[in-house]
Amino acid sequence: MKYKGEILSDEIPADDIYSFLKKTLKQTPNDQQFRGPKKLIDKKFKYTNNIKGGIKKFSGEEKIFYENKLAYILVYSGKTI
Repeated sequence: MKYKGEILSDEIPADDIYSFLKKTLKQTPNDQQFRGPKKLIDKKFKYTNNIKGGIKKFSGEEKIFYENKLAYILVYSGKTI
């Protein structure tokens, strides 16, 4: 898998964003092996993951919002080899 992410907000410490992201990725459903769940809300944070494709070829985009403002975005893609 290849991926590229970026923090878009300087209002929230990067450590807070990555801490929430780590917590989210631990909740990935067994039937969905690409990054995190489709959606997760925890206090002021919201995570979304838009997945396209299947295990043979997939792509997606995950976003983290803080107080409904986009704070982080990551795009990913991959395929079986």
